[in-house]
Amino acid sequence: FPVTIPSCRKSTTSVLLEAKLKMKGFNADVAEEYARTYIQRYGQPFSVFQQFLFHEKQIRREIDIEHCDFVLEDGSPFLGFIYAKLLYAKDDILLNILREKGDIETIQVLKPAYQHALNELYKRAIQSLHSYDYIFVASPDAPVVNDGVRKQTDEDRNEIDNMIKGFLRVEGVSYIEITGSPEEKSEQILDVILNRKEIPWANKQGGM
Repeated sequence: FPVTIPSCRKSTTSVLLEAKLKMKGFNADVAEEYARTYIQRYGQPFSVFQQFLFHEKQIRREIDIEHCDFVLEDGSPFLGFIYAKLLYAKDDILLNILREKGDIETIQVLKPAYQHALNELYKRAIQSLHSYDYIFVASPDAPVVNDGVRKQTDEDRNEIDNMIKGFLRVEGVSYIEITGSPEEKSEQILDVILNRKEIPWANKQGGM
């Protein structure tokens, strides 16, 4: 399944890939990204704890189409852990209010709850990662496109990209990098999955 940072046209790539697989006679479907649906309806997430909802809803979307020959991802459950870490570091609304007030004591009181949430999201991320046949990662190779939903800048994208790849490498999870236009990305993925190519283990660095 494709795992990409925001504004890498992963939705277009996934839809193209689905269409090409169907034209070849396969039953394929896309588990659309729940986080995007949420943001469209309710706005940007503001709490670490919302990532539990995103994770569970994305898993449900996978389960709904698991009967298919190919289950494609427009989002990924494990990204909940990545975004939770980012929120904890700088964007969680409650922590930011407390930081502005200088209420270090309350932050310390809440810290164990946040650490527990991050640990639980980490466990769920690892569990979901090992349920896939292939992981494809698209790097930022074009400027951010403002689609009216995402708010990330080029700098934000690079940070997320580094966090995704770093997490996969540390956990010893191999992945395949894809580049270019959605058409080129879909062809790269198609070549791998139809020819059942092995994932190059050059990306694997250590593990737990």
